[in-house]
Amino acid sequence: MRAKLSMIYLLVLSLFLTTGCWDRREINDLAIVMAAGFDQGEQDSVRMTVQIFLPKTASSGTGQMSKGPGGSGETISLSSEGVTAASSLSGLRSRLSRHIFWGHNDVILLGDELAKEGIEDVIDFTMRNSEMRERTDVFVVDGQVEEALNINPSLERSSAETLRELTNMHAGINTNVKELVEMLKGDSGAAVLPTLKVSSNGESTPNEQLGLNITGTAILKKDKLVGWVNPYKTRGILWVRNTFHPDVINIEPVRNEGAFTIQVIQGETKLKPQIRGEDWSMDIFIHLKAKVLESTLLTQPRYKKYAKELEEEINTYVEQCVQDTLHHMQTKLKADVFDFAQAFHMKYPKEWEKNQNQWDIVLPKIQVHVHVSAGIVSEGKLSNMNTELK
Repeated sequence: MRAKLSMIYLLVLSLFLTTGCWDRREINDLAIVMAAGFDQGEQDSVRMTVQIFLPKTASSGTGQMSKGPGGSGETISLSSEGVTAASSLSGLRSRLSRHIFWGHNDVILLGDELAKEGIEDVIDFTMRNSEMRERTDVFVVDGQVEEALNINPSLERSSAETLRELTNMHAGINTNVKELVEMLKGDSGAAVLPTLKVSSNGESTPNEQLGLNITGTAILKKDKLVGWVNPYKTRGILWVRNTFHPDVINIEPVRNEGAFTIQVIQGETKLKPQIRGEDWSMDIFIHLKAKVLESTLLTQPRYKKYAKELEEEINTYVEQCVQDTLHHMQTKLKADVFDFAQAFHMKYPKEWEKNQNQWDIVLPKIQVHVHVSAGIVSEGKLSNMNTELK
């Protein structure tokens, strides 16, 4: 009898574990967001634009495509304006017959006017959304987000996919939502985001092809956009932040006898802060390995003759790039994108506590010394073009 009661009891309990799919949503009931953007609206409002994937169009190959100069047009873009980002989303929901699904959102775009006013509301909305991933990449658009999301690229299915591929190829600085929040909440309060710009092929015709380019880095300070830097100084920021992508750099001719194209393949950066009395200093040690991609020298022996000089030329280039970037950040923008603040905080916690509220005054006074050590690990395959072909 007890065995039967126990069996019935277990069967009843199992009913609570087999709840079925009562809350399921079919794919045709979803508006799948591929990218989202935020612009500054009228009267301090927020304008949200979302790029939505069209499942029926993609699967059947029929149906109405979104308009554009190129690409497959498998997405549509919708916009709504509200007092906050959440209210803008509410406006979008009232216009859609499907549930807005954020699980596949890969990109968040911020308009430059909104970024200048502050992105705290938008980031707060993003972090509170349980469907949105913290690994979503963030960009600042030099212009309107809506224009960027309405582009149909010729190579990829959507602008969202284009940006995802650019991120994977390390076309510039990569920053996701989680990293952005950590930077803004860090000791320095400064953050870096890749800059996105809509470009054209230069033709003033109906066939003009619009595209998206990474044109540098946006510098944020206390959640507000304070300036931009070009790709050259972006490279300096990356190197100081101990981030080394397979960058290609051109070195001036050695002894005016040849030019070199070098690729940085590996590197490491270490920061060494020091305080002596009222003097604050930072030593930056950069060690990198590179290989020769191309050389105008015709023979390998002549290249080996100048190998040490080539490494010195690389050291000079990297040091100058970093110094130019440091000067711009310390004197003009006064933004600690290198996270010197954390380095001083960790080594000198008492001194940091006394000076953290006046970091904008301390930062420009820090004496920075850059030490670069480059090594050529591969000289490539060089051939004598003067040799008679056989």
